[in-house]
Amino acid sequence: MSSGKFEVTNTGSEVIPVIVLFENRGGKIGYRVQHGLHGRVTLDRPQFGGDFASLRQELEKTLMESGLYTKEAHAMVETWRDSWFEEGTRVFYMLPKDAVDKILPLTINPAPVHTVRSFVGRMEVITPDMLQAVENDTAALGKYGRFLGPIAARLPQTSRIQSLVDSTYKSYLNELSTACK
Repeated sequence: MSSGKFEVTNTGSEVIPVIVLFENRGGKIGYRVQHGLHGRVTLDRPQFGGDFASLRQELEKTLMESGLYTKEAHAMVETWRDSWFEEGTRVFYMLPKDAVDKILPLTINPAPVHTVRSFVGRMEVITPDMLQAVENDTAALGKYGRFLGPIAARLPQTSRIQSLVDSTYKSYLNELSTACK
């Protein structure tokens, strides 16, 4: 990301049917949808002012276009809702059918008349805004939980930052272990 633009590159040989650039900052969301990605595309940062209902509708429509029934598409979005739409920036993308078949071959006997497999990829984006927020307000580290390692790797390696990262990471691990009991 540079100057409010995101570059997304399809490194495969098959067209990615759709990508969604999503951002949630303080509960405000924005997203951009790009259909038919082959090669590279540059997208402007999403404008905030979107709403979850519109985004859910867009994602469900995309899943139905891949062959899922309405209830299946709705259930898939609802299943991942907590982690897909949390604070942060990410790219969602539909994997092309041929890529799914190569990555995860499937054989069923007796063979069904029709099989639909819809795979959604998710890529987290650590933005300059996120890094600046953490540098300026180290209390912000706590809200990034599982992304703490990659964020810390991009921060200046000072003893103050390292100490903060260590203590925040330990707190995060304690929360996880408590939640899993």
